[in-house]
Amino acid sequence: MSTGNPLFLRDEDLDDAIVMVERAQRLFAADVADLLAGKGLGSTHDLVLRLVARRPGVAMVDLKRTIAASKQTLSRVLTELESKGLVVLAQGDSDRRQRPARITEAGQAILAEVDQLRRRRLRRVFRAVGPQAVAGFRQVLDVLLDPPTERPASIVQGTFRR
Repeated sequence: MSTGNPLFLRDEDLDDAIVMVERAQRLFAADVADLLAGKGLGSTHDLVLRLVARRPGVAMVDLKRTIAASKQTLSRVLTELESKGLVVLAQGDSDRRQRPARITEAGQAILAEVDQLRRRRLRRVFRAVGPQAVAGFRQVLDVLLDPPTERPASIVQGTFRR
């Protein structure tokens, strides 16, 4: 990707950025893939567990909207997490069909292991580029993850971003 070029929106530069984002995501996922697989979990389990940890009591409808998964997929993942003792699904107070999710201590322990591996990569990278670049990186991610108003929220909704 060219730097300092006022024409940074050229297709070639955008194509480079797409490849870089995809490669970074794959490397970030690969850091924890073996750990998760060893516990019978995958990336969707990890994401759901992480979101439940950040929003105790979150409703399935909010999780579904946030990760852009089908109701069936999310239900399967939550059931698997519950059967492994990583989340607890309660009955809603006003609506019995609601099943608010809460992470268990075992779920928190797995997240701590995963986070340790991921933080190692981020700490190394952040040290290498410095605080100004990290601030720019966060700014790009904030805008990238903020869904455009002309379409519904999908992968990450504002309530889970921080």
